[in-house]
Amino acid sequence: MSSKLKKELDDTEKDFLLKLSDLCKIYFKYQEFQRSKAVIDFDDMVVRTIELFKKKENVLSKYQKKFKHVLVDEFQDNNFVQLELVKLIAKDGNVTVVGDDDQSIYRFQGAYLTNFKDFQSYFPDTTVVVLNRNYRSPQNIVNLASQSLEGVPERHAKKLKSEHEEGEKITVAQCSNESSEVEFVVKTIKELLDKKIERRDGTSDPLTYRDFVALSRRKAEGKKFAKTLKAHGIPTTFIGESNIFSSPIVRDLMAFLEISNKPTTSGIEINRLLKNHGLNEINVARINHVAKKKARADPTDIDFVFDTIKDCNELDISQKEQVKELAEQIQKIIELESKMTISEMVYEIIMSVSDLYKRSIQSDTPENHRNQLILKEFYTIANEYESLNPQGTLDDFINYLNLMGQFDVELKEGSGLDNSVQVTTIHQSKGREFPVVFVVDIAQNKLPLRYRAKKFYVPN
Repeated sequence: MSSKLKKELDDTEKDFLLKLSDLCKIYFKYQEFQRSKAVIDFDDMVVRTIELFKKKENVLSKYQKKFKHVLVDEFQDNNFVQLELVKLIAKDGNVTVVGDDDQSIYRFQGAYLTNFKDFQSYFPDTTVVVLNRNYRSPQNIVNLASQSLEGVPERHAKKLKSEHEEGEKITVAQCSNESSEVEFVVKTIKELLDKKIERRDGTSDPLTYRDFVALSRRKAEGKKFAKTLKAHGIPTTFIGESNIFSSPIVRDLMAFLEISNKPTTSGIEINRLLKNHGLNEINVARINHVAKKKARADPTDIDFVFDTIKDCNELDISQKEQVKELAEQIQKIIELESKMTISEMVYEIIMSVSDLYKRSIQSDTPENHRNQLILKEFYTIANEYESLNPQGTLDDFINYLNLMGQFDVELKEGSGLDNSVQVTTIHQSKGREFPVVFVVDIAQNKLPLRYRAKKFYVPN
């Protein structure tokens, strides 16, 4: 940058260029790291493919011949580089894209509303077919949706219409605070329950609990509605994302797996199970004291907790039977690893070797029902891992679970009854139908969110 140009820049422009310079340094270092580890990220999967196609015409030609017709779904969520890939493969224009610019949710991944216009400018002979008929909602809801979207810039104007009746007018209930909004939902459900309605199949039946749904933007907002509905004796199913790995029952299950994987260095996990088995603090402390004395005399990393509970007859403790029982339980689990696949091992721990499932069915409480769902989900995760990594070891699976623990897992929580009020997020309700819908927590800067301009961008 010349000194003359520096003088012409104001402070904001200088700050922007410095940020851009820092970003370049970080990006080049990131690329160096990828090359050193021989790995690529998700964006590279597309970018490298485009680079290959542009350098090797024979490779591009092969794929152009292979894909005679190209169909791109959810086109509104495509970014610039994905559109570039479509252009290269669909050279002859045998391409159909399906999308709705009213539904774009992947702006954070580079999706942009003008990609429809860009597509049409590259494929000028495009035929546009507008699917403007709604097969699910009554006309009043379609009208409100259209009015809400009219002010969106760069939006393709469309006249939406419903396949169904005009429907009842939409009620806007202004509540003074969160508590009164929750009470309004509860009160309205109680008032409408058993009221006869004309259903689309021609029948006239009273409303039941399954006909109601409360939709929020995030799961956190829906939780208070689910909690209050249950408190009023209304059967409720709460559907949302949950970090199941922080739940006590999964931590117990993980402890069994950790011990099976490394029994001689899993003293922390064994201590957890000892307490679950009803051992008092004094007995646990004495077991650990003996184990530490053995570990100090040994140069290895062994913590000797498992060895100590196996030889519990020598210990000065009062609950030797419980300790023996746990030691036998752990020994069974250690032996499972060599005999079973990961999913089989998880199933055995849940159903037979431990009392995890037995505890979850002892009484019909919301917590126990949730634990049953969590155990079922954990077993599903084990099966999915096994199908993706048939040669994966128990150690690999535990590392995988530790990574999974950083994410929320969708979990269906509720009374276990089909006839229950649904509480879920707007996004997760997509494709479903309910006669009575509450869209809750509509408040300034909450739903819709306040627009936040990006603090930094890369020039085109």
